[in-house]
Amino acid sequence: MKNMKKILGIIAVLAAMSPVLAHASTNVALNALSQSVKAGQQVTVTIAVQPSAIIYTSKISLSYSSDLLQETGFTLASNWMALSQSGYDNVDPISGTIIKTAGYPGGLSNAAVFGTVTFTAKESGTAHIAVAQGTQILDANNQNNFNNALNLVAISIAAQAAPTPASQPTTTAIVTPSLSANSASSPLTSLSAAAGSTGLDYMTYVIILIIVVIVIIGYFIWKKTSKKQ
Repeated sequence: MKNMKKILGIIAVLAAMSPVLAHASTNVALNALSQSVKAGQQVTVTIAVQPSAIIYTSKISLSYSSDLLQETGFTLASNWMALSQSGYDNVDPISGTIIKTAGYPGGLSNAAVFGTVTFTAKESGTAHIAVAQGTQILDANNQNNFNNALNLVAISIAAQAAPTPASQPTTTAIVTPSLSANSASSPLTSLSAAAGSTGLDYMTYVIILIIVVIVIIGYFIWKKTSKKQ
């Protein structure tokens, strides 16, 4: 009898839990286009809803490493109708949270993409993007079917490579001789100096020659004058 009561008690507990178990069956999966990037590059994450019963509305809450990632955009997949009401559509770059809500007209029974969110990697490290508490997947009776699996993806961010210095073109220096008259190494200066030196010597010879001629003439004049006396 005691064992029978225990069995009946377990059955009663399972029966009480069965509505919860029946509704907690929808998974939200994240898939990163690339799990290894460099600082400054883009990170794209796809959000998929995987129901096991017909669902009509999805409120997806994400958390991300705001110190390593900057949210840059969200694109809702086709056939979904966005709900932009306050509290259902929000991005907080300080706390690193994203909330996006949309309905699926006619209901969704198969796995489908909900949307894609993009980030820019800010600096090196390992960033995490995860399904967060507050996510709700509602059926026709507004019962939450989310299975509470807080799936996540890890993004490895490498430091941005230092820019390679641009190669400088090789130049050949062309040395043009200076034509300044004041330059000691100038060809014109050398020629002028040589011409000046030659002209000075020539004038000296002429003057000496004139003096000699005058002396000779004077001598002959003096001699003739002496004979007449």
